[in-house]
Amino acid sequence: MIKVKRTYNVRLFPTAQEKEQFGQLSLIRNMLWNELVDIEQCAFDNHSFISEFDLNNRLPELKQRFPHFKTLNSKACQRIAKEVYSSYRSFFALVKKDKTAKPPQKVEDVNEYHTVVFNQSGWKFVNEDTLRLNGINVKYKGRTDINFTSLTAKEVKLKQRNGKWLLDICVETEVPEPERITCENKVLAIDLGLKNIVNGVDNLGNVVVLNNKARRINRYFGKNINRIKTKMSTKVKHSRRWEYLNSVRKRLCSRRNAQIKDTLHIQSKTLADMNYKTIVVGDLNIKQLMSTTGVNKRKKSMRKSFHESAIERFVKILTYKCLARHNEVITLSERWTTQTNSLTGKLFKKNVELNDRVVWLNETICIDRDLNAAMNIMRRYEQYHIALVTTPLDVFSVATKHNVANLQTKNGNHSL
Repeated sequence: MIKVKRTYNVRLFPTAQEKEQFGQLSLIRNMLWNELVDIEQCAFDNHSFISEFDLNNRLPELKQRFPHFKTLNSKACQRIAKEVYSSYRSFFALVKKDKTAKPPQKVEDVNEYHTVVFNQSGWKFVNEDTLRLNGINVKYKGRTDINFTSLTAKEVKLKQRNGKWLLDICVETEVPEPERITCENKVLAIDLGLKNIVNGVDNLGNVVVLNNKARRINRYFGKNINRIKTKMSTKVKHSRRWEYLNSVRKRLCSRRNAQIKDTLHIQSKTLADMNYKTIVVGDLNIKQLMSTTGVNKRKKSMRKSFHESAIERFVKILTYKCLARHNEVITLSERWTTQTNSLTGKLFKKNVELNDRVVWLNETICIDRDLNAAMNIMRRYEQYHIALVTTPLDVFSVATKHNVANLQTKNGNHSL
């Protein structure tokens, strides 16, 4: 048996008074966040650091200064302190790599609703339709096949989405361990791209290609969202028409995000279900490629394409899905993989530009540039892991099988 975390979602039906109380909890959360960020930032400016334990010790003092902070459950306050501490820990790790990184920011509009998290205490399911949250009794409705009063929840999250009040219930349960059907000597090397999010080849010579659907979804909704923004710019802010257009914009953004999330989960699950023991991914630095001071500083469309593709998010989802199947995802340097001939292992005489979608390996073999990069990543992995008992990739047979030289010669694109 293995322990897994699951989240159940229930719909809350608060009255007008209860909605006002929920809004007050969010206000306290935002104000407490700003105070804790000020404390951490002051310590950072003085070349110091405040631990999570010390932040928790500051909470009683803050509650004395701001008595209304006592309204929020103490465990919820400690959770906010933990979030601030974790945010600064991430910032310290990032600033070592990128000197332009910015520290965690304060909440500008404290009245804007933010999710409130309660862990270990602060809630109780009174009966099948009533929940007590931070001392507030509210009606709820969830799945009929689950008895929420008997669940051992680790934490709950109070959210507001599109005018609806929701509660996420995080539960840790034990499930049977899945059977291991992984082939121990199968390795897949993939090159992440814009046109195809995955161009991969395994050590047996099989080619895997997944289209970049997230980019297509982003562009489709982006046109409609930009159209709405243009109309909003001609209206008086917070007028009736402006509020209506703003609600349409939020609804489109919500649909876009949901479809991208579903697409990334489907594509990553498809890849994880292929049961490769190891998936080798090129270490693509998305932040550097999207930077206005990097190699693409004059290529606005290129930076936008990387933003629309959600590549980093795809890799993160793929990683945890593979770990759940006892497989591994490793990153490997993909430096010069596009500019290197996978047959000879030498650099091309001419640089491969972004508009060159195919590369000539010799006088008779022409393949897709991303497939060439994936084979170079596989060869590099084999060089670094000589001791592994895996069948080496036959580059020549893969290149011959996916040769498009006849089509390129017919189009007059024969060039080395």
